[in-house]
Amino acid sequence: MNIIIAGSGPSISSISPKEILSSNAHVIAVNSIIDWLGGADSWFTLDPSSTNLRIMRNPIAGVEYYAAINDQNPAKKIIPEHVRVLKRINNTAHRGRPTNTPKYWYHRWGCVPGLSEDPSKIHTGNSVYGALGLAYHWKPKNILLLGVDGTNEPKVTNGRPTDYNISHLNLLFSTAVIQLRRQGITVINGSENSKVTCFTRCTPQRGLKWLSTRT
Repeated sequence: MNIIIAGSGPSISSISPKEILSSNAHVIAVNSIIDWLGGADSWFTLDPSSTNLRIMRNPIAGVEYYAAINDQNPAKKIIPEHVRVLKRINNTAHRGRPTNTPKYWYHRWGCVPGLSEDPSKIHTGNSVYGALGLAYHWKPKNILLLGVDGTNEPKVTNGRPTDYNISHLNLLFSTAVIQLRRQGITVINGSENSKVTCFTRCTPQRGLKWLSTRT
């Protein structure tokens, strides 16, 4: 099984939704990138925001919807029935010093290292990272990340930069590298200039070509 995890970083715009959806892979759309794609095999979020609730309430035929929600989050009660709800696992957030470093934001956002081995649970830290945790439960052979730039450049979905600090992403994704390797799962980051450097990086075009040769 091959999987594409699509985020909303600007690098994904160098290929078309058709190229992604016609690939030989199961496509997981993260958050509002599904509006740009126009479809997917699965959709995932860690964030029951108003935008994501709107997406859940207007399902696209053929898409399986997943949301990882903290048990204490009141939004859990209004998640539509067709959405498969997983348990979001997070650490207690704390600030620490020095401030405004990747390590600071890693702890500030309550990140949990590694990927959960329990298929009913997802470790938090970032929605694309959560989607990687979902994909990990399915034990694929190969995963291509798209739109995972780790920068504050405007997103393809709304033309605005991410409204929270994501400098922790490489630190977060790095905690899963050994675990993925032990399971024989190869992950390629299809963003050649991504700040997430713990996986081999390439252009989206080369990433899709690589995935097309994998069985």
